[in-house]
Amino acid sequence: MIILKDKSTKKGLIIIIVIIILLIAIAGLILYVVDNANDNNPIEEKTLEKIKKEEQKKKETNDKLQDTNTFLKVIKELKYIESKNLYIYDPIGVSKSKELEILYNPSNGKKITESTGAYGWYGYFGIIYYDDYSKIVDDQGKELFMTEEEIEYYPQSEVWFFGNNLYNKDGLLEKGVSLLDEDNNLIIAEKNNKLIVEDINLKEIYSLKLDKNDTLLDSEIDSIYDEQYAFIQTEKLSIVLNIKNGKEVYKTKSDNIKYLGNNIFEIDGATYFIKNDKLALKVNEVDSKTEASINYIAIGNHVYDVKTLKEIDTNTYIPDYLEAYIEKNTGLEKTKCRSGYGLKYKGEVILDCKYSTIDYFNEEITNSLISSNKLYIIISKDDSDYELYDVFRKKTIHYNIYNYDTESPYITKYEDDNIYIYNIIDGSKGINSNGDEITLFRNYYILSDNKYDTYYNKDFKEILKLEKNKNN
Repeated sequence: MIILKDKSTKKGLIIIIVIIILLIAIAGLILYVVDNANDNNPIEEKTLEKIKKEEQKKKETNDKLQDTNTFLKVIKELKYIESKNLYIYDPIGVSKSKELEILYNPSNGKKITESTGAYGWYGYFGIIYYDDYSKIVDDQGKELFMTEEEIEYYPQSEVWFFGNNLYNKDGLLEKGVSLLDEDNNLIIAEKNNKLIVEDINLKEIYSLKLDKNDTLLDSEIDSIYDEQYAFIQTEKLSIVLNIKNGKEVYKTKSDNIKYLGNNIFEIDGATYFIKNDKLALKVNEVDSKTEASINYIAIGNHVYDVKTLKEIDTNTYIPDYLEAYIEKNTGLEKTKCRSGYGLKYKGEVILDCKYSTIDYFNEEITNSLISSNKLYIIISKDDSDYELYDVFRKKTIHYNIYNYDTESPYITKYEDDNIYIYNIIDGSKGINSNGDEITLFRNYYILSDNKYDTYYNKDFKEILKLEKNKNN
């Protein structure tokens, strides 16, 4: 029997008993946790099972999105647009941050998707490129196909390049190929130790037996002329080839050859212009500064008439690369003299050489105009009063143009004390009665005030309103 001598002893004993009880409780709790660590916890188990199912479902979805059969089904069912009309469907791109861009539908302003990389848009679908994968999405933002392999769509030819194979909407065209020229529907491939150039129907245009250790390195075509020559390089050969008849114009084992574009080549220390399957013109110097139009070529300080190949006045005006394509397709020819610019149409002078500005609209807009039986350009005599000039009717149809952009089908002009926005292709117009700042794009325009950017579609309807510096 324990005899409590005094209160102090009694108090100490109570403390000891409490500590013992606490230690027992803690030990029991530890034993309980250890004992139940491997027991089934219904709530936890249910959560883990849900996460597993979601992960499995996501994996199955991704696997399906990356399956080649999915790709074939997608490209078969997509709606395709003629390349000349693609600009009408370009999405509105609004930067949310340095890395992120929001894409909106240009017809209704609805958000399509977000992009952190480059993208190509082709009417009702697009390809968005990320660092290690790409995906095809529709104009609602739905993911249709995803791949880590290289993928491209070529609207001029309506063919797909995917995983080193070429496809159209009906399926596989050819394995292990490259697209040599999308405008002319040409592909290049290696088959059974042979280099082969084919058209899109797999009709052979050219073939070359390759040596045992030889292989294709590069190929390109870049010419405004109807008579076009491809430059093909293998490990051991450099070849200049007429892509229409398959004739070798030049072939050498030397790699001392460089393609400068527009049928102009540097070969062994000289520069050549190729015409009629011959090295037709030789300039005994190397100068990578070249210019070309339908009528003239310039190599360094030498200018030649394309038809006669005779050297002409070095001051002869040669339009830039984009203008040269417009002139090829339209019959226009801009001229230059000391007092400004002039214009010919199919050889006839229609504007005297006295204009400070003669601007063509870009190729897409010009093609759309021509399909509507129109051909318009912008002219000005003093770089202040701009006019819209009708080439076919040889007359100005809009004066007092306030703003224009050759990449856009819209012009703005003062009229009845207001500013109107005209679509030059279909002649429709909208009004900017507030006089807000106007920015023109390919298939929409923006009216800006101090607080908002308001987006309007091609039908002049407001589709999107974003607060400045707070992009959504």
